[in-house]
Amino acid sequence: MGMKSAACWFAPKWQVRTKALGEAVERTVRFDIATIVRDELEELDIDERPAAPNDQFTEVALDELHHVPVGRTLGKIKEHLTDIYRVFLRNGTLDLLFNGEGLSYEEPRTTKDASCSSADQGGGKRRSGNSALV
Repeated sequence: MGMKSAACWFAPKWQVRTKALGEAVERTVRFDIATIVRDELEELDIDERPAAPNDQFTEVALDELHHVPVGRTLGKIKEHLTDIYRVFLRNGTLDLLFNGEGLSYEEPRTTKDASCSSADQGGGKRRSGNSALV
């Protein structure tokens, strides 16, 4: 539901095109928020067309953006998406595209240089180990 909620925030019109693995049909639902509200729609039409059973995907396309994200905002959106889907990106079960650009998750850099050895943790307890910097 998160991408669809975000789509409402970014654009008054958008669509979801999806295809489930094993099904021979692709489905598209178009959202026009003004029409949905004005006509008090509770159901939307679903367009179906034949598709290969082995395909699977979901595509969210935004139309007539309220504000076109630019610069650092685009970077933050891409970073957030790759963070949300990092497990699937890591294991190769997801191809994540943003405006046609393939995204990948960058593992945070860590260091073992900041070693903690026998630091007093209060009450005479001692701890040792490594810390990670992100």
